[in-house]
Amino acid sequence: MGTEITSVIWLFIIPAFVSILIEMAFLPCVISLSEKMNLMDSPTQRKNHLTPTSRLGGITFFPTVLISFVLYQFMCNRIGWPEYPGHAPGLGKLCIGIALLYVTGLVDDVISVNFKIKLCAQMIAAYLLTLGGLGIQHLLTDMGMEAPPLYVDRIITLFLIIYITNAINFIDGIDGLAGSIGVLALLVYVIVSFHESNHALAFLCLSTTAVLCVFLFFGIHGSPIQRKKIFMGDTGSQTLGFFISYVLLVFISTPHGTSSSCNNLIAVVLSPILIPLLDVAHVVYVRFRNHSSIFLPDRRHIHHLLLDTGLSPHATLITLLLLTICYILLNTILSLSLPNYIIAAIDIIAWLVIIQHINKKIK
Repeated sequence: MGTEITSVIWLFIIPAFVSILIEMAFLPCVISLSEKMNLMDSPTQRKNHLTPTSRLGGITFFPTVLISFVLYQFMCNRIGWPEYPGHAPGLGKLCIGIALLYVTGLVDDVISVNFKIKLCAQMIAAYLLTLGGLGIQHLLTDMGMEAPPLYVDRIITLFLIIYITNAINFIDGIDGLAGSIGVLALLVYVIVSFHESNHALAFLCLSTTAVLCVFLFFGIHGSPIQRKKIFMGDTGSQTLGFFISYVLLVFISTPHGTSSSCNNLIAVVLSPILIPLLDVAHVVYVRFRNHSSIFLPDRRHIHHLLLDTGLSPHATLITLLLLTICYILLNTILSLSLPNYIIAAIDIIAWLVIIQHINKKIK
């Protein structure tokens, strides 16, 4: 037993440590390359940085996690350690979808891309995941509801993937916010993956968390040598959002049945990203109400509102992370005794109270 536990620890630590080393080596090179090629994000009225900053930090995420996962599989299958339970369904389609968003995001970070092109890429990537067997039908059957027709399942799943992907993308408005929420979400998913005995998915989440932690050091504090920051850009935020949507769908697509110790698993796995999801819904509602385009950028996101109250970017970051932790704890506790629809109502009411309080502070 002790040997097996030791094997599990090394099986996870070595590839994750490799992720950290690769990311630490790549990011300073990306900063230098961005300066030489003038691929910098310049300050504007909507943005909070004061000096031109590289926006290519996200180009290291996907390759680094892929390398570490290949190492993980090698250690499982070739060195003689046991192949631990669990798998990542539709992994090939996930990689193709991420590669598509990776290329689209990179082009957008370099020369800018029309939102319609990005939306089309997201739709194609999302459709690929639905072809990999991911959907919402098991969630509905676990709740005692009838499974929807396949085309309805795919339409709802498609919308959910695009919604989550863009929610993470849109929340990336101040230093470290999208990355920090990503870290909190993925740590929750590591725990849930172990609870569901899916060690392969747990490793993917852990490796991505390791990459994000290194990025956050550079994104918030700057390079240890150059003292220059870097942003994840569209490449990072889109691929991160897409990966988070994939992990959520793996949990949702897994049948749990009435014997599951947590029938309201959906409330737990959604809790870390509730702020981005509710923020997008709120912003779209306000834009509709004001008869403005839902696709044009503005300063209506929650991080902008908190900045308008007089909080600094770092104080805004800490405030939103604390709110995220509160949502995680609240939903985890409520999921033990309340159905999903009541938890959802409580979450939305809490959000509306928070927004109303912030708006009063601004006035």
